[in-house]
Amino acid sequence: MFARTERAKSHLVGSPYLLYRAMKQQAWFWYGLQGFEEVKSEPLRAAKVFERLGAAGDLEDCERLLRAIDSEQNE
Repeated sequence: MFARTERAKSHLVGSPYLLYRAMKQQAWFWYGLQGFEEVKSEPLRAAKVFERLGAAGDLEDCERLLRAIDSEQNE
């Protein structure tokens, strides 16, 4: 899964929206594996782009993931 996501991201460089959607998907995958340090960087970067692009639904999804990560880390 990880290699496929990385490969997909390399093909999406010309489309910020699609690139950061792939990053968001990868972050959810990492979250499932509980790799919290790796997980937070992807949705943080993606959220900034989604906010700039006005992609409210994707921004909300990133924020939900970040809250879930923080909640898991604080347990």
